Amino acid sequence: MSRTIDDKRANQKGRLDGQAIFTSWDTRLVCEESGILSFGLEKFPAFRRSLWLFPEQNSVEICFDDGRFFHGFSSIMPKAEHLCGADIYQVVYVFAGHEWQSHWAVKGPHKNYEMTTHYTRAA
Repeated sequence: MSRTIDDKRANQKGRLDGQAIFTSWDTRLVCEESGILSFGLEKFPAFRRSLWLFPEQNSVEICFDDGRFFHGFSSIMPKAEHLCGADIYQVVYVFAGHEWQSHWAVKGPHKNYEMTTHYTRAA
């Protein structure tokens, strides 16, 4: 996976290069993303875990790793919103075979950035 971040508030661009590993657990998937996040000359290890649930046909729910709901979408209309206080997170997913991407636009009084992640299935 590779992720670009355009933080308009801080006037910085960042990049994360790493991997996303999906593991089956019960009727859900556990997604663990890890890699190195770079902003300018600074580099940081990054890790995030999420739970992907499939409550009904064409329906996906993504939860934080503690089980709290984050957002959901339909595979027919793969976009969603998430409110975090006064900030709004909007995502559009594009699925194409063994590759897919998510594009987030995050705006509000505390945040203003766009983030695009490209996922490619490992050989």
